[in-house]
Amino acid sequence: TLGGTDAGNYTLASNTASTTANITPAQLTAITGITAANKVYDTTTAATLTTGGAGFTGKLGSDVLTVATATGNFSDKNVANGKTVSITGLTLGGTDAGNYTLASNTASTTANITPASISAITGITAANKVYDTTTAATLS
Repeated sequence: TLGGTDAGNYTLASNTASTTANITPAQLTAITGITAANKVYDTTTAATLTTGGAGFTGKLGSDVLTVATATGNFSDKNVANGKTVSITGLTLGGTDAGNYTLASNTASTTANITPASISAITGITAANKVYDTTTAATLS
């Protein structure tokens, strides 16, 4: 409809119109809820991640988002509880991934590295000796 002081001087041939505009992606400020599995010491910092419970800070409505890629690494290879696991290379998946950008492609979590078990020690030898009334042996 027309408005304004002179609107009465005009009629509209059509009451519809169209134009164009851009819709830019919304930004996700964080991805949370990614977990790292505890592991037994294996000389590496590699961590196994579970992304199924990921949450997306800034997700709108019922949009479908997933974590498409992520890599996890412990802060070092050594045994300890509650070790920081850095998550890098985060990318989005899911039906609505194209509607979002990530403020950061990193996150973090914690997990444990437990000691490895040594099942046997081999290669130890005992030196021959002359009888001396003891059971002591010299080992190599």
